[in-house]
Parts: sequence; structure tokens; C-alpha cells
Amino acid sequence: MRRAFTLIEMMISVVIFSIVVVFLYRAYGSLQHSNQKYETLQQKLDKEFKLKKLLYLDFSLLVDGNVTVLHQDTSSDVVFLQTSHSIHDRINPYVAYIFKEGTLYRMESLYPFREYPLGVDRVGDVDALVHAKRFRIYPALKKDGNNVNRLYLLDLLQTDGEHIVYKIRALNQF
Repeated sequence: MRRAFTLIEMMISVVIFSIVVVFLYRAYGSLQHSNQKYETLQQKLDKEFKLKKLLYLDFSLLVDGNVTVLHQDTSSDVVFLQTSHSIHDRINPYVAYIFKEGTLYRMESLYPFREYPLGVDRVGDVDALVHAKRFRIYPALKKDGNNVNRLYLLDLLQTDGEHIVYKIRALNQF
């Protein structure tokens, strides 16, 4: 009757354990790699979602329904509007979207914007939103019986190839 393992049995068990550890290490490495890829993709999707949400809320929550669009060239517009949506905790801020040198900027202020280029007296917060190739806004009116709905077609082509096209109806109409 034996009470211990032989040296051969111990060596075989150590070799089998070593092989299992090597496979587990490789599986863990590939899991880490795929997690990094998915995390990068998730961050990109989060950024896209926040941009789309910002654009949608600004245009759908217009205060007076008036949007001033200044066509600069075939790929860029400057847009002035007043919205009830704020990212800098202002009440009914005036917002300007300015597309300059391949970057879309959003400026939020307590004071209305009247002309472009903006004067130095305009105080506000400026946020660089995204690098893009094109930013265009096309306003339209849609008659639905006695109601007139303001619609805005937003066209944003980003440098990474993502293309955002929105048809937004102003919800705060008086």
C-alpha cells in the first residue's frame, strides 16, 4: 500500500499545471486586448451620443423659434439661436455654432449674437465640439393645417468619416 506520490507522478502533474497556466495567461492577454478595443469603441460612441444629444436639444428647445444662419461657403455655416438648453447653467442662453478651420465650436452667452465675426464685447463660454469637414444648417417651414412647424436639417460631416444628418423640429413653438 502506497502513501505518497512518486517523483514521475509529481513531474507529470507539474507539467500539466504549467501547460494550463500558459493557456490561461494567453487567454487573459487576448481578453485584455479585446477589452481595450471595446473600451475605445465605447468612448467613441459616448462622444458621438453626447454630440448628437447636444445638437438635438439646442435646436429642438428653441426659445423664440428664430435661428439665424449665415452661410459662409459650401461647407460651413455660422448659426445663432436662443435655446432653453444650457451646458453652462444659464437660463435661456444665446448659442452660436461656429465652424472655423475644421473645428465646430459652440459658444454660449447671456447676450444675443448679432454678427459674425463676433465682437470682443461678447462674453461667453466656448466649447470645441468636434473636428469636421462640413457643418451646414438648412431651415425650413412645414405647414400642417393651421400650424406652421419650424424644421432644421443639420448636416455635419466629421473628419473621422462619421456623418450626422438630423431633421429637427423646434418643440418650443409659440
